[in-house]
Amino acid sequence: MYMNLTQSDIKNLATLSRIHVSDVDAKQYAEEFSSILSYVSEIQSVDVPEVHDISNVSNVFRDDVHENANFSEKFLREVPNKEAGYVKVKQIL
Repeated sequence: MYMNLTQSDIKNLATLSRIHVSDVDAKQYAEEFSSILSYVSEIQSVDVPEVHDISNVSNVFRDDVHENANFSEKFLREVPNKEAGYVKVKQIL
């Protein structure tokens, strides 16, 4: 089941996104988004027993281990021009 969006919903989303949407555009977007949501709902209703759930995929190659690494020092060792702990670049006008 999908949610039918209204112009008010679109205007609210636009406000939250800090973008301007005119009333005419809001009406058009409401129709288009509702159509998209309807299509997605239709796709979700399809029975596909041969497709396996992969939502719990994990990394099988290595353990996730947190390392306290100072990448700035490693990076600065590789940089040809540096000054006072910063990368020195040409001036851009």
